[in-house]
Amino acid sequence: MKTRYLFLPAVLMLLILPSLEAQGGPVKKRLAILPFSGGEAQDGETISVLLSNQRTMLNAFTVQPRNSAIDRIMGEQQYQRQSGLINSDAISEIGKLNTADLVLSGYIAKLSNTNLILISIIDVTEVQQIAGVYQTYKSIEEIRGLLPGLSQRLVESSRKNYQNLPGLAIPSFSVPRNVNANDAMVLAQILATEIVNLGKYAVFPRNNSVDDVLKEHQFQRSGQTSGAVAMGTSRTIEYILASSVMSLGRTNLFGAQILNIEHGDVIVGADREYQDIADGLNKNLMRQIAEELLAGNVGAVSKPTSESKTTQKPTQQAKEPKEPKEPKPVDREVDKNDRLWTIGVSAGTSLATPLIIGTVHGTIAPINNLFLEIGIDAGLFTSFDPDEYYLDNYYSLYPFVHVAGFVPFGDKGGWYVGAGAGLMIVSYDFKYDDANANYSDTIFAVDITTGFNLFNFLDISYTLRTNFEGASNKISVGIVYRFK
Repeated sequence: MKTRYLFLPAVLMLLILPSLEAQGGPVKKRLAILPFSGGEAQDGETISVLLSNQRTMLNAFTVQPRNSAIDRIMGEQQYQRQSGLINSDAISEIGKLNTADLVLSGYIAKLSNTNLILISIIDVTEVQQIAGVYQTYKSIEEIRGLLPGLSQRLVESSRKNYQNLPGLAIPSFSVPRNVNANDAMVLAQILATEIVNLGKYAVFPRNNSVDDVLKEHQFQRSGQTSGAVAMGTSRTIEYILASSVMSLGRTNLFGAQILNIEHGDVIVGADREYQDIADGLNKNLMRQIAEELLAGNVGAVSKPTSESKTTQKPTQQAKEPKEPKEPKPVDREVDKNDRLWTIGVSAGTSLATPLIIGTVHGTIAPINNLFLEIGIDAGLFTSFDPDEYYLDNYYSLYPFVHVAGFVPFGDKGGWYVGAGAGLMIVSYDFKYDDANANYSDTIFAVDITTGFNLFNFLDISYTLRTNFEGASNKISVGIVYRFK
């Protein structure tokens, strides 16, 4: 009998030990990666496959393979709405069919001469967006080099704790007929991604349930509890992000407001003008709106848990630990557009002396929106020829250096203004009646210059030049080669 009693604990230990060993490390969440919508040909499928092979993703998640049921749903439902807006209802259904905890979806938007990729991760259980990134690229060949950085940012963002953050729902919004709907919807998804990454709210993206709840209750107090249940999430939704777009003649206005569901009042609002998606990206307009909306820390204080309520005094509030500020992503295409690297030649005139001016010049731009121009003017001839005396055999050389600020026109040229100095070496014959004398001199001068680089190859400039005793002008038109 004693042997039997000793045998039972040994059996129990053998059964329990493997279970304890399996629980030794953290359980990775299951992630389903869908083929990206938008783009050309098989680009979306290619990107999703490359992304699923990223070591960063495999280390952080258990990546789930697709199955035939998911392919059927993706064929029947628009799981990624037009312009990259997330359809959480369809994505949630796909995730549940694939027994996934998280679903990664993406959208490819075509810009003027580049592409924009939007990637989002949705928590299937809470129907919540927990991570998002976006990036421009020229061609599909660049994607392989961009994905490691994008994967790292997605993983880092998905590890944030959104449990105690207030809930922010993002309903659909309509776009006027005279506004480009694709541009407006893409910018709206970028705004949602920026808000997620700022980590002040738990963001619940567009889905049919959110739209129905808001339509029924119209932000009224009685709709708060019902809304949270209808959305299919255990979280309480306290705020709504309401977006709107309108035409302002040649530009558009994108506006956003955060509203309190219970009271229906506007907490904070922000808006920006834009021309198109490229304009919104180049100027980081959606990030500006997101930062302005969250500047007042509306709803940003974490809600105390049941334990903190018992251990803290009633007048005290638990402080949320500050998360390290994420580095601002650098868009390589925007960075290129802000830097003017050129070499070229131009022809111009001072409308006096010298009458014709040829210029060889180049610019270097080690930092954004600023460049150093180095060049030399060669002047010939004069228009000064009165009866009493005149100039002959005129020539001049003027090496100069300018520093100028640069404002790009998207990815096609820009406007610049700056100042600099040079040293004019001049020689001419001075004739008066029968007298004839050769004159030469070296003159230090200061320049103020402005101009336009058009289409990255045409340069038009105006320069005001003075030696503080007199002044002259130079108007030039030339051809430049812009390095990209």
